Amino acid sequence: MREAKEMGRRRRPVRSYPRRRFSRIKSRVLKVLRISGLVGAICLCLVTVWMIGAKAAKPYLIARRESSEIAQIERQFVVAKAEKKKLKEDLRDTPKPEGMTIEARKLGWVKKGEIAVVVEEHRRLKESELSTEQESLWSTFGRWILGFFMKPDAERPR
Repeated sequence: MREAKEMGRRRRPVRSYPRRRFSRIKSRVLKVLRISGLVGAICLCLVTVWMIGAKAAKPYLIARRESSEIAQIERQFVVAKAEKKKLKEDLRDTPKPEGMTIEARKLGWVKKGEIAVVVEEHRRLKESELSTEQESLWSTFGRWILGFFMKPDAERPR
């Protein structure tokens, strides 16, 4: 009878690894893949929202920058207007006709029939005024490093 029972039993195939361990590893890998996919999708959404937001905010940033520039120009205009008013009052207060002529010529006024010629003072431009383009971070760093190795009175290469 024992032989009959043994004959009716199916034999399991021999596995080199335990089935339970494989199913745990498989479930962990699938969980990691699901989580990484979710994180990737969230990152993609955030990047998309950020890029769309940057595009949408650009006109507002430009408008804000322009309005600050306009406000600065208006402040300069008000200061120049006040200075002009003060100079005109000083001109009215000048007692002698020669003084009035000198002050009027400083303001750029001329007599009828005269031609105004403006001669600007010659001044030496500073190094910062000569270059109109902004210096890069690397060139600034390079000049800073050169300062350590050069004498203060030595001329720096350009």
